[in-house]
Amino acid sequence: MGPALVPHTALLTRMLATEVPVIAVVAPPGYGKSTLLAAWGERRGSRVAWVSCDRIDDDPGSLWSAVEAALGPRPRSGAPPLTSPEDGDHIASHLTGRQGVSEPVAVVLDHLEALSNAESRRSVAAFAKAVPAGWTLALASREEVPLPVARMRIEGHLLEIGSDDLALSGAQTSRLLAAVGVELSDARAARLAWDTEGWPAALHLAALALEADEAIGDRPFTGTERSMVDYLRSEVLDPLPKAQRRFLVRTSILGRVSGSLGDAVLDGTGSTQMLERLQRRNLLVLPDDGEGEWFRYHRLLRQELQAELRSAPPDLVQELHARAAAWFEEHGESEDAIDHAYLAGDQALFGRLVLGAMQPIWASGQIETVEGWMERLGSRSPAPHTPAMIAHGALIFGLLGRPGDCERWAAVAESLPATGTLPDGSTVGATLAYLRANLCRHGPATMGRDAVEALEGLGPTSPYRSTMLHTEGLAYLLEGDLDRADASFAHAYDLAASIESSPVAALVLAEQVLIAV
Repeated sequence: MGPALVPHTALLTRMLATEVPVIAVVAPPGYGKSTLLAAWGERRGSRVAWVSCDRIDDDPGSLWSAVEAALGPRPRSGAPPLTSPEDGDHIASHLTGRQGVSEPVAVVLDHLEALSNAESRRSVAAFAKAVPAGWTLALASREEVPLPVARMRIEGHLLEIGSDDLALSGAQTSRLLAAVGVELSDARAARLAWDTEGWPAALHLAALALEADEAIGDRPFTGTERSMVDYLRSEVLDPLPKAQRRFLVRTSILGRVSGSLGDAVLDGTGSTQMLERLQRRNLLVLPDDGEGEWFRYHRLLRQELQAELRSAPPDLVQELHARAAAWFEEHGESEDAIDHAYLAGDQALFGRLVLGAMQPIWASGQIETVEGWMERLGSRSPAPHTPAMIAHGALIFGLLGRPGDCERWAAVAESLPATGTLPDGSTVGATLAYLRANLCRHGPATMGRDAVEALEGLGPTSPYRSTMLHTEGLAYLLEGDLDRADASFAHAYDLAASIESSPVAALVLAEQVLIAV
């Protein structure tokens, strides 16, 4: 099976229906650029002069001599010699003046990235601006084409086809696999298309693997599959300079990367230029925003890069994560900071960040995120903030109506040493008292004592002071002491209002209504 089996009927129809002088197909290796242009040339029904630029010398003379040879007959007597290979009109006149060249011709320059000579690239750009009427210049390249793209777009002289156009959908994946006798359910084919981001070369390798072992279809196809590793290394990574490969490997810890973040993680400079250079070369480095600031690596490439990173010294990998955590914290992206702090093995930072983020995160509905943090706590030895984090996590489960999880985690929190002070000045012991007061396991009197203990140890700016004042008042209310209950509620309301804690303020007012009644 080969890329020729990749079905792009709709794309071919669009190419054939669009009358433009230049078509540029630009995508990373393995996206079927050559196959697409071959199918287009065949369906076009006119002469095609095909030149593979990786098989000629990198100079204008060799380029246009190869185009002449692809056209066939020698120039008839009197045809103007090619003396100005950077003059588009001159090139056009030379080519159209050849014997037997009367109908429209498609000139296909495949593997255009092989032309790095500035004169060769200027020559291509010159001809692109002077393509003879009825002719088409089709370019296939892994890198940006040397054309005045912005102006040609505005003039309607250019059809651009990129990796998004060439990526295969789940339905196309099903047809590709069926062509080699591999049958997958629609859901599994869609998943395989997602695993590979529709990359035709990866799907081709997946099909070969499925032919050999159908069990592969039951698990994700990753960049660490042996055949995929070989392809990524030979076609993408091995040709790279050492500095570029090292950059990709070390920044693969990031789901998305900007120049500023890359500089921070690598403790250097020049990441913006490096990312732009790699993206221009179409090495599976993809833009991840509309401003050109953020990039991401193709899913399969990142998996292989991370596999390479695992062979690096553990201290280096932890340091990379530590720098990432610091950058994300500085820029207010707490969830990413928490993930990298955990992977850096920085328990103190992980605890501090989780403690500050877990309440607003669960309140926003991201329950699974908080659960994930809680489970991570269970896999590490206790850090100074661990009991406090677990205490708050336990209460979150209680508020979600999950008493079993609440009591399980409360038991863990209470089994840990209640020592240390939190960033807001609260003691860990006060936080555990806060947990006990909210759970009210042993009646209102004990709840009130726990609330007082919590208030004595909570920091002056702790957002939980108003909650404990409410709990203290609630204990008095349940015991029938309305005056002391009302005083505690009034204090709780003033404090909740001062920190703009509307839910607590509303709850306190409701309790005061009960007292008034």
